[in-house]
Amino acid sequence: MKKYIISIFAVLLGIFMTSSAIASTSITLDPSNINVVAGQKVDLVIYANSNGVKNGTVKIEVSYPANLLSVSSFAQSPVWMSNTETGYDSIDNTNGSLIKTAGYPRGFISAVPFGTITFTTKVDGVATVKVENGSIALDASGKNTFSGNSQSVINITKAVKTITTITTKTPTTETATKVSTTTNNSNIISQEATVLDALNSINGTSTDNTKFTASAFGSMMGGNVGNFIGALLLLVILLLIIFWIQKRRKDK
Repeated sequence: MKKYIISIFAVLLGIFMTSSAIASTSITLDPSNINVVAGQKVDLVIYANSNGVKNGTVKIEVSYPANLLSVSSFAQSPVWMSNTETGYDSIDNTNGSLIKTAGYPRGFISAVPFGTITFTTKVDGVATVKVENGSIALDASGKNTFSGNSQSVINITKAVKTITTITTKTPTTETATKVSTTTNNSNIISQEATVLDALNSINGTSTDNTKFTASAFGSMMGGNVGNFIGALLLLVILLLIIFWIQKRRKDK
């Protein structure tokens, strides 16, 4: 008889424990572990699972380290009807708290997405996002069936800065000298052309050979002074030639 009573008690206890387990509603975060770089955004999806018992209203309370994370936005899943009354809907990035409440029309009996939290990571570290005990899941009779809390770990690594070095080549002394020489030569040629134009106006002719001769004289004498002396010598030669030609004409 005693064994019979103990057996009945054990069966009743088992039934009670089974019904309690079935009646419990879990609220989870997905993914449960994620790796990101500081400054990036990360999404956590909240799921409510009533485990076969119809639930109609869910209130979730989530905590997070405000020095590592801040909530950028929360997107309620389309089927749910949000409750925005004071105390049921808030985001506190100073203290690291998020509260959201919503009703599911006609209730749900399995795992359904509740909403998505978008976090912005601030600095490197390990951030733990937790579903707190203040969360509620009400069944058809208004009983709170929420059981246990879950969490998600976000591993934040430091962002690596990439530095791009731009190398600028400085002109060498040889290059600078060549540029200077080219400039000086251009100036000398310009001056030679001016002198030759004056000489040619005296003779009444202008040929490339004359210009080449003036340039040759300037190069032989060297520099601006040599060019000037060469021009004078050329002038003297031209005058002598003119004088000689005129004298021959008179002799004829």
